[in-house]
Amino acid sequence: MSPAPPQASGSRPGGGGEGFPRALRLLRPAEFRDVFDHGRSASDRWIIVYARPRAAGGPPRLGLVVGRRFGRAHLRNAWKRRMREAFRRSRAALPPSHDLVVLPARPGAVPPDREARESRVRTAGRAARAFSERGPR
Repeated sequence: MSPAPPQASGSRPGGGGEGFPRALRLLRPAEFRDVFDHGRSASDRWIIVYARPRAAGGPPRLGLVVGRRFGRAHLRNAWKRRMREAFRRSRAALPPSHDLVVLPARPGAVPPDREARESRVRTAGRAARAFSERGPR
């Protein structure tokens, strides 16, 4: 039996190797709280995005918040998968050095792939511009 081929860091077997490493995620409750308390928001029919710039620089980081009100676990998980994939595919078009927290705009609505990517880029850009124009909340 031959050994399995090496995998890219952060990827799963059979995946595209793009992964979602810890460095690109908001991990601690204090990070989420900081974005909610001091960031600016923008929304469209699919998502609400809170954005806050980071002094440390680097690529944008993502945090997802989906409460039980959104729907049953399979719907919440599908929404999170769709948003993570949209983030991976549109990372270059997102505002650099920003922390982004994304919430669903309405219960039970999981956007199609293309609309999720377009929605993420559009609303994240609007939230980042709002922060630069008006400052923190």
